[in-house]
Amino acid sequence: MVTYKIFDDEYFEGKNYAKVRKAARAVILDKENIFIEETKTPEIVMLPGGGVEGNENWSECVKRECLEECGLIVEPKEELFAIEEYYKDTLFYSVYIKCDIVGTGKSSLTDSERKLGLCYGWKKLADVSNNLQRLISYYPIASEHRGMHIRENTALEHIIEHCSKQIAI
Repeated sequence: MVTYKIFDDEYFEGKNYAKVRKAARAVILDKENIFIEETKTPEIVMLPGGGVEGNENWSECVKRECLEECGLIVEPKEELFAIEEYYKDTLFYSVYIKCDIVGTGKSSLTDSERKLGLCYGWKKLADVSNNLQRLISYYPIASEHRGMHIRENTALEHIIEHCSKQIAI
């Protein structure tokens, strides 16, 4: 599995990262569409998923997160790639997993997700790509949101390049 690395301006070889956050993100495709989550204030676009809890493996995490955030029951199919982000004092490690929707359930958003107005749905892959490019230039360089959008744009580039056989772009 290929791993992409993203470094902030504070990165240097041998730097010790005090925190490590592991996450799993779902790649759910349907022809030229991709299933995403977004918020309006602040404006955020990302693939469904979130942090690994306890002894969860990647598949268990992505299944739980998709149900909690989107009310989707998914079947993980394949670990596609990973992204390591080196940001301030934290190493973020995200595994992107191709998933199929196999049912629906009841979402259970956190208070924070509700306050952000988290919503989700299908968007055209090209529109998501254009929106991520806009958001990367919109947020300040040291912004956590900018970093998040660089991560998701990196993921989307990989998805477009390596999953195009499954979708019509």
